[in-house]
Amino acid sequence: MSKHHIEIPSHFSDLFNKLENSLNGQSSKPYHRLRKKGSELLIQQGFPTTRNEDYKYTALNRVFNEKYEIPESGKLSDQGKNVIESIKKLGQSTNSLCFVNGIYQSELSSLEIEGVQLIHLSQMDDNSHQLRDALEKIDETISQTDNPFIRLNTSLSRDPLLLFVRKGIKTDAPIQLIHYYETENSSLIASPQLIVMAEDNSEISLLESHLSAEKGDNSHKVFANVFQRMLTGKNAKIKHHKIQELHNEDFLIHNL
Repeated sequence: MSKHHIEIPSHFSDLFNKLENSLNGQSSKPYHRLRKKGSELLIQQGFPTTRNEDYKYTALNRVFNEKYEIPESGKLSDQGKNVIESIKKLGQSTNSLCFVNGIYQSELSSLEIEGVQLIHLSQMDDNSHQLRDALEKIDETISQTDNPFIRLNTSLSRDPLLLFVRKGIKTDAPIQLIHYYETENSSLIASPQLIVMAEDNSEISLLESHLSAEKGDNSHKVFANVFQRMLTGKNAKIKHHKIQELHNEDFLIHNL
């Protein structure tokens, strides 16, 4: 561990064990090997300090000193549902992937583009070439990166996703990626992971938004640690735009 890193606080390393114990059958799936590897590499590397040039002006203590829980489901208030529906209308798109505290919500989402498929990586077996390709790229990233937050994301990602765009498919309107965060009884760490794989001559546009609920008297925080990787074939194009409207006390790290 270098002088620009500190040991991982125990309340962070405990999060991986809590997640692993809650996975049931998913812990035997191929993706879980990457969670373990991400956790092991993160513990070896440690968290950065402000002596690291990349984080010189980042309030890291605000992130590291907080004790977080991993959200188990996308429990959502009526206010949250209204916010998500209003964002959908503003986006003027019938296709949206919605996440609550980093967890994908199928009942709030809609993806009806022929040739575009959403795949849950953590539920798949080895017999899928799409899974093998995605896992290879994630493994390559966490092995070669010096970014501890990518490793932290992989170790704690409950439901990593692959958005697969078939060869030659071109979307007319953007797909919305709507991330909504709200806390109730504890501070939360959200670890959404999305791999976008666009085959040859395909084109796709993504409009991503991150919003958090008004807190009122609630002092609990959200740490949204987001990792996405865009993989393009020959002559493929991925356009990406992001809107961020988080509460001042919440924290977003987005590695793309």
